[in-house]
Amino acid sequence: MPTRSESNHFRTMAILQPIFTFLCLIQTSSAFGFPTPFNNKATTTNNNGANTNTDRLSKIPVVICPGFGNDQIDYLNPLEQGTDAGFVSALSRRGFNPDLIRVMPLDRIEWVRVAGGLFDIPNFYTGNCRPDGLGYGWYVQRLRNTIEEAYNSAGRDEKVIMIGHSAGG
Repeated sequence: MPTRSESNHFRTMAILQPIFTFLCLIQTSSAFGFPTPFNNKATTTNNNGANTNTDRLSKIPVVICPGFGNDQIDYLNPLEQGTDAGFVSALSRRGFNPDLIRVMPLDRIEWVRVAGGLFDIPNFYTGNCRPDGLGYGWYVQRLRNTIEEAYNSAGRDEKVIMIGHSAGG
């Protein structure tokens, strides 16, 4: 029988695995026939020999929207494996500026707030809940604040890339 720590490890890996699979597919795919930030064939250099894709990516703010049951630490230092194993570090290695990457602040225990949607009567029971309602309104508001912070940190000159996972998507 696995220990509680091992059980948490497997649960977290089951949650994070689809994200990493998706990123691997993006990295290796050019199925749409246009350059992506992850496509090495699209890399060009300017007159100074600098990688223009990396230069461009370094100016774009990114917001990671945690999935259901996840904590922000799952994207920074997953399973206490070190920050090099984190999603933020992976984005940095791809050319994004780590100072412009934000993980929406969220503690795992906060997901219990979703149960508040049960009290959104009659909307919950008729399937008419709104994103700003009792179940997820807190998440949407916090995400809105995080996006605004990322936008401002980039000098309000760039669109914000949002990466959603599970409930964050």
